[in-house]
Amino acid sequence: MNNLHIKIIRNDELFLFTNLGDEAIMMNTSNGVFMELNRIAVDIWMFLQEPISVENLIKKLTDKYEVDESVCKNETVVYLQKMLKEKMLHKLAD
Repeated sequence: MNNLHIKIIRNDELFLFTNLGDEAIMMNTSNGVFMELNRIAVDIWMFLQEPISVENLIKKLTDKYEVDESVCKNETVVYLQKMLKEKMLHKLAD
């Protein structure tokens, strides 16, 4: 995900989400696989409720957490790539 201006949104059609305070549980409805999300992953999921650019998502995370922007960018892009692979989000056309 080299283009930070690309807009993404979560895949609510394929995943069920239950918030458990600072953590959450998700289930992929196509295969029944459950996954646990930590506090930051929950925040990312919530920020993805509406279309958002990767760049703006990183900005929201750096505003919320005390983290170096380059560290946040690198870790967020890696996580988003995993989310794409698991079909947890959609890339939107420009």
